[in-house]
Amino acid sequence: MKTTIIVCALLPASFIYADDSELNDFDLESLLATDVQVTSAMKRTQIASETAASVYVLSSEKIKNSGVTSIAQALTLVPGMQVRQIDGNKWAISARTQAGRFTSKLLVMIDGQSIYNPSFAGVYWEALNIPLYDIERIEVIKGQGGLLWGSNATNGVVNVITKHSLDTRSTVGQVETGSNLNHRVSFRVGDDLSWTKHSSYRVYGSNESSAKSDQAVLWDTRDDAKKSSLGGRVDLTLNDDNSLIIQGDYTKINVGQTLQLPSPITHAKMEVGEAEKRQHAQLMVRLENRLSNTSNQMFQASMSRQKGEQVYFNEKFSHYDFDYQLNMLAGSTQTNIGINYRYNDIPFTDSAFIHSAGMTESITQFGGFLQTNIFLVPNVLDVIVGNKSEHNDLTGWEHQPSIRLTWTPSESHFFWSSVSQGVRIPSLTEYDYETVVNGVKVERFLVTGVPAFDSTRIRTVLKGDSHAEAETSISTELGYRVNQDDWNVDLSLFHTDAKNTLSVAPNISDTDIAAVSGFLGGNDFLGALGYLSTATVDMTFLNGVDLISKGGDLIISWQTNSLVHSELGFSYTTYHYENERNSILADDGLLRQIFLSNTVQLTDNQTLFSLIKWEDGGAYDTDNYVSLDLSWGWAITPRAHLTVTGNNLLNSSQLEYGKTNDTLTVPTYIDRSMIVGFRFNF
Repeated sequence: MKTTIIVCALLPASFIYADDSELNDFDLESLLATDVQVTSAMKRTQIASETAASVYVLSSEKIKNSGVTSIAQALTLVPGMQVRQIDGNKWAISARTQAGRFTSKLLVMIDGQSIYNPSFAGVYWEALNIPLYDIERIEVIKGQGGLLWGSNATNGVVNVITKHSLDTRSTVGQVETGSNLNHRVSFRVGDDLSWTKHSSYRVYGSNESSAKSDQAVLWDTRDDAKKSSLGGRVDLTLNDDNSLIIQGDYTKINVGQTLQLPSPITHAKMEVGEAEKRQHAQLMVRLENRLSNTSNQMFQASMSRQKGEQVYFNEKFSHYDFDYQLNMLAGSTQTNIGINYRYNDIPFTDSAFIHSAGMTESITQFGGFLQTNIFLVPNVLDVIVGNKSEHNDLTGWEHQPSIRLTWTPSESHFFWSSVSQGVRIPSLTEYDYETVVNGVKVERFLVTGVPAFDSTRIRTVLKGDSHAEAETSISTELGYRVNQDDWNVDLSLFHTDAKNTLSVAPNISDTDIAAVSGFLGGNDFLGALGYLSTATVDMTFLNGVDLISKGGDLIISWQTNSLVHSELGFSYTTYHYENERNSILADDGLLRQIFLSNTVQLTDNQTLFSLIKWEDGGAYDTDNYVSLDLSWGWAITPRAHLTVTGNNLLNSSQLEYGKTNDTLTVPTYIDRSMIVGFRFNF
């Protein structure tokens, strides 16, 4: 089997095409056997069940059966992922760590093109608006991905892989509406191109309007939204050895939101109702060339532009990426070599809440990686070693070495282990920006016993540190998979020791404390309050705070019979801070989840999908809760499909994210919802 994998890995993906009809989705049998090919874990094509990483493949078939309506919601189908909905549009998503609105340790890509934002090193999930029926699969790597993909992939990688346009040569229209969704209308048109043989294109677009939630944790709900997008892809087979992909998209959103921003008078959080307006544009060109039967190369150039308008921050951001990769097979050794260059253009405009201290308006990153797979005992024992070295303008050179070992004692049993170092470089918020945040109470520094005085808030500014160091983490992982005809098991365990993890602490100058103490010593509370009205607390980022996290995931899949496929998952993670140095972020905790999904083929043309999850709410300041989602699909004809989906059916509403002390974020209760969708294909 491995010989076949190696040959496929050396073929550019664009050369592997289907016949003239649109590809069928993955069937249940292939999913159960986990023989789906993945590219994100090793940056080359490889069978999922023989990949030395905690990898999960979310197929187009499961996405369709589940009735999910966004990429963010689709990730709720991945066992062990931390996916919490904050309000009707915003999400907190991560892997192997507590998730937040601006999580910065999960790298997210569309067809290998990074969409991360250097302001906070995260993703605006609400702006991802690709039609789900054009997604071939979503590959999720839980754990270190820095060797191949660079910095900020320390906890995982999400790679959304869209279908080859040869597989979408048809016209598709879809209309959806529901209790919280006014409408979503989308289309796709695809066909052959006459320029070269086996070349094709597709164009797609969508328009969406959604209603606001019923209940917020604080103040009023304003999380209604309007979104529009337009995009396309062209796949050209230039000749037997060369292929070209050109794809791009544009998305515009106007998302209502309730913000909590510090009052300029009381410095306490105040209610601000201000829409989030964003425009995102992306373009990617990839050329693939087969050099020989044992080698191929790829060059990719991409551009992304993001523009955001919010009351606290007007943001413009462009990045330009250039990547080159060479894959070679020589005897029993497979080698992958790559180089990369990224230029980030980040012009800054001050606001009443955010100021750029160093006026950092551009960041350049460049580097390369080398990965070698040595087949020590063919089809039995492999070792994979490599290193990614990358230079950035903020922290200089960073290195991410890795070693992985795989052992296949038989066709049905697979063991893997790895030791790797990951790096997260500081975001501009940590490195350069000065952000006015909710004021710290006087009692943090002085306790007088007078409640009105002790609860007074002082103006507080989160200050970036131009001497900030990169966060580095050493992760050890173990995994085991067993694959049988009608069931399989996937177990992964990890232990991660992170240095210089993200932490902040408030500090007030000794001079200010002495001055206030002097006023209080003379019982002059008014004088003390007057002095404090001009003082500022610096919320500073801390170096040297360590985080130890460990845990594991267990996923069991089985085919009850030819009509029923089930999946059971359990995940458990603990995290503990050391040398926390008074950090307000250093709270120990644990993450737990139990996951059960079922896909039932009711008739030849009807399916029923169910997902029930138990979530531990401790890390998110919520109660533990159980959620149930159901989706019924009916293929009325081969070209017409009806879907009825219910989400959160056990509760009229539930709180998934309750951290009301976060700057900016105001969560809402997530309502029970029903959505009806109709899709036609011709």
